[in-house]
Amino acid sequence: LGWVRVFPHVLTASMANFLFGYHIGVMNGPIEDIARELGFQGNPFLQGLVVSIFIVGAFFGSLGSSALVDYLGCKRTLQIDSIPLILGAFISAQAHSLDEMLLGRFLVGIGIGVNTVLVPIYISEVAPTKYRGTLGTLCQIGTCLGIIAALSLGIPSESDPHWWRTMLYAACVPGFFIVVGMQFAVESPRWLAKVGRLDDARKVVENIWGVAEAEKAMEEMKSVVANDDSQASWSELLAEPHNRGCFHYLYISFCCSFFWSLLLI
Repeated sequence: LGWVRVFPHVLTASMANFLFGYHIGVMNGPIEDIARELGFQGNPFLQGLVVSIFIVGAFFGSLGSSALVDYLGCKRTLQIDSIPLILGAFISAQAHSLDEMLLGRFLVGIGIGVNTVLVPIYISEVAPTKYRGTLGTLCQIGTCLGIIAALSLGIPSESDPHWWRTMLYAACVPGFFIVVGMQFAVESPRWLAKVGRLDDARKVVENIWGVAEAEKAMEEMKSVVANDDSQASWSELLAEPHNRGCFHYLYISFCCSFFWSLLLI
């Protein structure tokens, strides 16, 4: 039961993946009602744009995630990142024009882009080594549950043409849970060690991993931080031997993004 103490922290962070799944599925049912009310009914391009523009926002959000995490840490970044998630969902729910809907969806995408990078990092850094893989699956489980929740909540839209606003208002709720829940969650001990707060990192490890694991974990963190090359540049990705892995990753990412776009449209 070594995972019990860390589970609430991991579960709170995984709410961000729940939102990711929710926003993937939230437009599937009521898109025709939205198009009719906002004046772009019969235009498949605009309908597809409303559904998938949050992926564009996610792209830009993911680009800035590393800088935020390095400066603020995982805990604060998750809280701050909930602002565009809540604000975007609220703007979408209140939308009376296509532009407002696109703005809201784009803001949601920015938050999603940060979270899809950040949550797996946070889980891997707070979870005990023995349970890291198991707890890491909560990311995928959260995404799947979010899709199921969105599709289930969309059933009343078949009889209520304005139900889509309720669905988007509901998307604000998990964001508030993340803000409040992360206030009681621990910070990543790896980040604490990286910024020189070794005593705080030790306290976190002792609290969620146990005193017996603290010494070994701290030695590993100090070793990783000491060998961390903070002067690395983006250009190094184009040099051997990193370029092959980089190009393969970009190719797979492009194929996955294209596939998701086709599904969403």
